Amino acid sequence: MISIAIFTVVAVVASAIIIPKILNKQIQEENPFKNVVSISTGGSIAGLRKDGTVVVVGNEEMKSYVENWTDITAISVGSYHIVGLRKDGTVVSTPALTEQDCYRSGQDAVSDWTDIVEISATDFTIVGLKKDGTVLVYEWDEMDESKEYCYS
Repeated sequence: MISIAIFTVVAVVASAIIIPKILNKQIQEENPFKNVVSISTGGSIAGLRKDGTVVVVGNEEMKSYVENWTDITAISVGSYHIVGLRKDGTVVSTPALTEQDCYRSGQDAVSDWTDIVEISATDFTIVGLKKDGTVLVYEWDEMDESKEYCYS
C-alpha cells in the first residue's frame, strides 16, 4: 500500500510540473496569444482576441469548438467547457467535456439567452447576467441531469 501511495503522489506531482511546462512551451513556440485582450483559465486556457475570436491552448478538442466563434466580447472557462458572450448579447458554449467523456451540450442550454451583459462558467455551471439585472443559471449535476434557474 505504501508503494502505491508513493507512486500516486509522484504521478500527481509530476503531472503538476509537466503539464504547465508543456503548455508554456506551446505558448512560447506558437505564440497563440498574439492580439489577445483578455484570458480565462479552467480546464483550458482561452484568450479573447481584439477581433472577437477566441484561441484555446491545452485542449485540442475545445480549440475545435471555438475556432468559428466571432463577435465575442467576453469569455469564461470552466473546468469542462468554455462560454463566450457575443456583441449582440447572446451566448455560445462548447459542450462540457468531463472525465467520464460525457458530452453535455452547453450550447443547447444557452441558445435562447438574450440581452446578456456578463457571463461566468464554473465546473458544471453557466451563469449569465441580463441587462435588466436578472441572473440566469444553467447547471449539470453528476447524474447528467440539467437544471435551469432564473433569479430576478
